[in-house]
Amino acid sequence: MQISKSVKMLSSLLVVCSIVACSDKAPLEAVPVDTGSTVIDAKYIDIKDAHFKPPVFTEIELDIGVPAAAVWGATGRDNDGRIYFGLSTYKGIHDTAFLAQYDPATGISTAQSDTLTQLKRARLYVDGMSQNKLHSKFFMAEDGYLYFSSFDETGETSTRNPIYGGNLWRKLPDDENWEHLLASDEALIAVNVHGRYVYALGYWDHVLYQYDTITQRSTKLSIGSVPGHISRNFLVNRKGHVFVPRVEQLANGESSTVLVEISPSMAISDLHPMNDYLNKGNFGSHGIVAYTNMKNGDAYFIAASGGLYHIVETATGGHELKYLGKFEGQYENSYIASLFSPDGESLLVGLGRNQETDGYFWYIRELSTQVTVNYPVDTIPKKDYLLYGSITTDDEGNMYIVGRDARNRSRHRPVIIKASYTQ
Repeated sequence: MQISKSVKMLSSLLVVCSIVACSDKAPLEAVPVDTGSTVIDAKYIDIKDAHFKPPVFTEIELDIGVPAAAVWGATGRDNDGRIYFGLSTYKGIHDTAFLAQYDPATGISTAQSDTLTQLKRARLYVDGMSQNKLHSKFFMAEDGYLYFSSFDETGETSTRNPIYGGNLWRKLPDDENWEHLLASDEALIAVNVHGRYVYALGYWDHVLYQYDTITQRSTKLSIGSVPGHISRNFLVNRKGHVFVPRVEQLANGESSTVLVEISPSMAISDLHPMNDYLNKGNFGSHGIVAYTNMKNGDAYFIAASGGLYHIVETATGGHELKYLGKFEGQYENSYIASLFSPDGESLLVGLGRNQETDGYFWYIRELSTQVTVNYPVDTIPKKDYLLYGSITTDDEGNMYIVGRDARNRSRHRPVIIKASYTQ
């Protein structure tokens, strides 16, 4: 359905086990960040009439000369507004993954090395090693470093970890070289940060790692997941509480999902039931596929099922998980590739697809009424473009949506789309 003028303006408009018992490393020296203790993961702008229509979609070409195949949701920004993309490849072909920095102000893109080069530099490389996925998002922590993770896919099955596991990295924005922080048996697919702590989620079994940037020590906690399932994302709120889904198989063959809440001490503090999580269609069960943080500390996220959830901080300091139904009720079996809140208060927007239609749709949800509307996007072909989650915005409020372009069947390439609102 289209947006009517009346809708347009709506309301006026876990046992914790230490994997590093001790460390010979000296504590890190904190690197000052120009913005103080603020970690910027999204830039909010005022709502205008244009936000009630689809944005302008522009493809960005990264002129860095690397043989990448896709950007699987691996985006992020630093506090100066520069955008980062993790460029994955296919195992057995290149076996490495590349990092690119993009400056929206100048349009200049810069290559910032790759996983195998950095593993060799850290003297961790062995012959035949693969680390072809930079899949996590990039977060700039309070120490001024960007944190992210990589992983291998060689030899993995639904119950066996990949041969070369995963790695946690950090780098300064203008430094081509990376610092290796942690190696894991699990593939580290997602990263998040809060204060001194960096978190990484690995598969299988939804293993959560916490890395302390001050002590350089790590702990891990197995949250639990059925064989073969991994959530593409997890959340950390402004209180430093981590939210990771746990999927269990019941005796009757059905599955049960709860959102596990973990405190900064890596103890399970609460369990929140989730009744709409696994995708029963043919888009795959990717867990939490998109999320966005709000100005007041709340968070919204969408599961692969299309179910929309709201994490609310209660008056007593706890948290409540509210299920708000399908993000898009008209097309119930929708996969929402990205989620943004332009102002961090009143609107949720995103790009999605569904089984009933041929192309992508731009979704707009007004939070005071919970009314969702959609517009078809004819310029983005669903058949050839596979787009994954992003939460990244630049200083002008432009949103970045990424994935794979499969129009050339012999050589897939990354697709990066900038979504901009007209002035």
